[in-house]
Amino acid sequence: MFIVWGKKNRFPLKGHAALFCPFCRELRASQVREMRSVDHLYYVPIGKGEVVGYRLDCAECGAPQYFQSPPVAAIVDDAGTGVEGLVAATNPTIRQDLQGRLELEDEIRSGRIPTDPETRMGLLFEPFEVLSAEMEAGCAETRIDLQSTLGCLGTIVALPLAAFAAGFLADTLMPGAPKEEVVIVAFLGAGVLGLIVTLWQLHRSARRWVEKRMAPHLRRAFEPLRPTRREIEGVMNDFREDGYQFPRHLRIEALFPHDPTSATVGTIDNVPIEPR
Repeated sequence: MFIVWGKKNRFPLKGHAALFCPFCRELRASQVREMRSVDHLYYVPIGKGEVVGYRLDCAECGAPQYFQSPPVAAIVDDAGTGVEGLVAATNPTIRQDLQGRLELEDEIRSGRIPTDPETRMGLLFEPFEVLSAEMEAGCAETRIDLQSTLGCLGTIVALPLAAFAAGFLADTLMPGAPKEEVVIVAFLGAGVLGLIVTLWQLHRSARRWVEKRMAPHLRRAFEPLRPTRREIEGVMNDFREDGYQFPRHLRIEALFPHDPTSATVGTIDNVPIEPR
């Protein structure tokens, strides 16, 4: 008998606060959640666990940001006061603390895209860095999603159908052939093929998850910057060389919503940007 136990993270809501969202590129209301490491037995949580960090989810785009301690002065129960009310109540110095960044975002919104290599590469690295922990955890997990479930169910359905079809064909087309052997071969062949398809779909579940859940946040952050394909490739290669796994699952085409086959995007294609 196997006993399934271990630890899992839970994220109970603690309140609301104002924070800068690097994906919306402006101050946003955020949900403040405790990150609790909880023991589980057969995936059933036992107790409340211990606080190991905090996650703030943007109320507008839903993108998560992780912190060791709350990055705000206070947390309130009610988010109904709006962004300015939350700034005053939970993060009153944020405009002064981020004055340079907020001015830069105003320039970007007005269409003045930064071309300084250091500034630009910092802006392109930031969304990946913010989401890296989430993407690494998600890519390491094998998910039973729709495609892998269909592969498993398809295998179950295919086994008796293959055996029936093999028996029928043996009776009609090969009357002298040993029917039992034909049925067994067809049954095993369908099983092996179905297993291969199911395992392949399980293997690709990480790619489907990261491109469905994480790529929209990255596209949202990159769209005002109009990065070139070469720039994004350079950033992802740096993360790959640092040992991150998510670049293996995240196709660069998923980050270019308009023309995924284009080699360049925007009006800064000839700017000599060098990777970090």
